[in-house]
Amino acid sequence: MTIYKKIAAIQSKMIGIKESGKNPFLKNSYSLYVKDIMTALQPHLTEQKLAVSFQGYVDIDTNLQHLELYIVDVENESSIKSTWAIPDVKDVQKLGSTITYYKRYALVAAFNLLVGHDDDDGQVTKTTPAKAKEVGITDAQLQEAIQLIKNGSVTKEQLLKLRGQKLSPSQKKTIESL
Repeated sequence: MTIYKKIAAIQSKMIGIKESGKNPFLKNSYSLYVKDIMTALQPHLTEQKLAVSFQGYVDIDTNLQHLELYIVDVENESSIKSTWAIPDVKDVQKLGSTITYYKRYALVAAFNLLVGHDDDDGQVTKTTPAKAKEVGITDAQLQEAIQLIKNGSVTKEQLLKLRGQKLSPSQKKTIESL
């Protein structure tokens, strides 16, 4: 069996990767660790007698670093590779993060792995309308409350103590600043 047929056999299994990584900023889960990917992938690589490795090099002409994913058929020693050019990153921590990112995506792409939620269009960083409605009162309600304070029908202290309606932090600041 050719290396391409072996890779296709692995791809046909639709291997899912457990999302064990946590992003503290966006509060979402994702498959952060190459270890998670390799743990799920390794039994299938062993079954097909394939090995994967990564090698880095610096292109002499461009002086840019590259990362190569090698998939090797250990039965007949044939291999294929995927090369990723790494941007010129001076900060060694950012460079390490970039290399880890490329390793993850090289493996995911090569074996069509299922990694939970893809965010190709950046939706994780956008607030959904449902979440926006859960926090604070509507803009119309806020304007009505401001008008009630301005015409003396209610004090801002009374408004801030009302139960049943929650103000967002920015709405509280708006009321407090009156």
